Amino acid sequence: VGGSIRMTIPATPFKIQAGLAGNAGVSRPCRECLIQPGASNSGTIRVDIGAACTSTTGILVTGTMSMPVCDVNQLYFVGTVANDVVDILWRD
Repeated sequence: VGGSIRMTIPATPFKIQAGLAGNAGVSRPCRECLIQPGASNSGTIRVDIGAACTSTTGILVTGTMSMPVCDVNQLYFVGTVANDVVDILWRD
């Protein structure tokens, strides 16, 4: 069983937590997530697990990537352009 969440990077400060923004703050236990930046994004997106992400922390999301994580709300993103999107496919 699993599901998907699409999140939009907000305007300044361009930071977002997957569980709060994409899942209304509800815990979503899982084993693994696939993370993919939107095809028409014009900026860059970084992801970190368990802590807010900055322009120098986390890792750059350049394509579809798999991340083992115990809950979707452990994913934090930062982008450089408002309204860019991140798609998350999770499975439990």
